[in-house]
Amino acid sequence: DGTALRGDLSGSLVAAAGGVFAARHEPGSYAIVRAGTPGVRVLRDNQVVAVTDARGRALVPGLRPFQRNPLRLALEDLPMGAQLGRDGLEVVPGRRQAIAADFGVRQVRYLSTRLQFTDGGAPPAGAEVQVEGLPEPGFVGYAGELFVEVPDQPLVQIRVQWNGSRCSASALLDGSATAVIELERLTCTRDGEP
Repeated sequence: DGTALRGDLSGSLVAAAGGVFAARHEPGSYAIVRAGTPGVRVLRDNQVVAVTDARGRALVPGLRPFQRNPLRLALEDLPMGAQLGRDGLEVVPGRRQAIAADFGVRQVRYLSTRLQFTDGGAPPAGAEVQVEGLPEPGFVGYAGELFVEVPDQPLVQIRVQWNGSRCSASALLDGSATAVIELERLTCTRDGEP
């Protein structure tokens, strides 16, 4: 019928880091950023150059080969329970090379609860809390308040000690929960109690 359609397509396809990425055509090298979370803006020289996909990855095109290219993540885009291994990276790719840029982001879960003895009392404020599987201790707050990091496993074991006294508690947590898990109370059994 005399109708014609014409189009031009320009860009790059980069196959790297177990995926295929589409990008606009820019000279230089590439970085595959791993942030572990979707929707995180990636900045190069303080300018937004990419946003992570559903798998938490982004392709950053146009890197200067054999030079330092500073990359960082927009921290406000990360979820509450995210912890960064590094807040910034300088990548130095070769010519027309794709290089991995892993910020070491990991999801952390916290437990918010009130520790209570079977008789209704609570460990004193400042008592040291050790969560099994984590190296850093936490501390009990006023009236048994507790806010500590917990490992990503269903059963959490907690040991509390103060002035030569000890108690222990365990909690079965929902495996799908992230960020902050809230429990109203958690019974802390003193050593020697049944």
